[in-house]
Amino acid sequence: MAKVELNPGWWKKNAPKSIAGGEVLKALTEAAPKMEVEKSGDHASYFKALDKIKAAVAKDQQIATKAKDAAASAMLTELLKVAAQGRGSTESHLKHGGDLVAKGISTKPGVAVPPLKGQA
Repeated sequence: MAKVELNPGWWKKNAPKSIAGGEVLKALTEAAPKMEVEKSGDHASYFKALDKIKAAVAKDQQIATKAKDAAASAMLTELLKVAAQGRGSTESHLKHGGDLVAKGISTKPGVAVPPLKGQA
């Protein structure tokens, strides 16, 4: 089995027939523009997209189970792992400073911060 990707184009080419046009494809297509968190800085949309993919996997897993499609089940399990890795690495990146800057927040060194009231 090829390495699973969070990419709707890849999914269309490689997904087993029993789940090829299912909920995962819809979720990946919807999530595609939100997956480039590094460019947009919108990590909240990225995490919501990953959650939608996770929910879609659960729905398609039911279809794969009914169809007794072991390959589809294995691919869905692998997709969950890839989504979890993407979430974990992005959260870690945010927690440890990385290059990502939240919208509207400046992290430039040397920016003057006014003292709090009562502190001078």
